[in-house]
Amino acid sequence: MGARGLMQIMPDTGRSLTHTVGHEYGLRLTAFRPESLDDPLLNIRLGVHYLHDLKKQFQDISLALSAYNFGPAEIQNRLENNIEFPSEFAALVLDAYQRFQRSKHPAF
Repeated sequence: MGARGLMQIMPDTGRSLTHTVGHEYGLRLTAFRPESLDDPLLNIRLGVHYLHDLKKQFQDISLALSAYNFGPAEIQNRLENNIEFPSEFAALVLDAYQRFQRSKHPAF
């Protein structure tokens, strides 16, 4: 659907993130192009920053992951209107994270 790079960032989100954190990485907003998101280092930095902000906004990792996937406005709207939203994406990400953690620290 147009998302780019390892962290699957939409170009408009990438532009906004670049504007917000670009000075840390020596980026100028005018230099942003959607192809910029194909740079793995930039893509991961922006994605991690975005996820961190979503975690602060929603105060819950599952909600933050759902907001990353569906968009924060959509999740906020559904929360305010007591509308359910799919949680499969968050569950898959958290399951993968837990498997990764177990593989780093195998039980003896």
